[in-house]
Amino acid sequence: MQLIGSTSWRFAESVPQLLHAALYIRDAVGLAVPAQPELPPPLDADVPDHSGVLTAEERAIAGADWPGWWRELVGQQLHAERPAGPDDQSWAQQRMAAMLLVSDPPDFETLADRPALRKAVRAVFFEGCQWADGVGQAPEQSPGPLFSWELTRDVAEEVAFDRGIDLGTIDGRLLALKVRGQWWQLIEPGGLLCSMAVAADPTASHVVLRKVFGA
Repeated sequence: MQLIGSTSWRFAESVPQLLHAALYIRDAVGLAVPAQPELPPPLDADVPDHSGVLTAEERAIAGADWPGWWRELVGQQLHAERPAGPDDQSWAQQRMAAMLLVSDPPDFETLADRPALRKAVRAVFFEGCQWADGVGQAPEQSPGPLFSWELTRDVAEEVAFDRGIDLGTIDGRLLALKVRGQWWQLIEPGGLLCSMAVAADPTASHVVLRKVFGA
């Protein structure tokens, strides 16, 4: 997680391994996920074909269950990006416990009521995690934040001015995904998903930063 800001505003960005692993499972297994605007496009990468781990019927069932699992993962990931409370150790323990509610390898007991999806996850999850480890470390990416400090600061100040609110109330969390095209989705106030292509485009970056800051 990259954390930038000042004593008066806050912005956190990350390239989450868990969400990329979930997308990897979806794409590699070829799950028949219903088209929904809030779900990310395919990964912007070539992934192996693991469709054989499920039958065609199982892929359809698992695909129908995948959006619900995705929303659980996203909700917990955004929760994990929230700032720590006064008791950092307690906060860290709560964060880990919350993540285990939706991701509990290696058996994934939380998916017991979704057996086809569980079968796909058990087959491909760890491979997906290994692949995801390299997403935020691509040679073409700089080691710094995806969104520049200067741009983020300017947008934070702009939104505070436009809304007539104290700059100290500006707080945003953004999860960047290696998916195709320019795509973004506001999940909750102060919490947004976007493609890395958005972060690479100054105009699009300005738009999503305004959204995540509540404009």
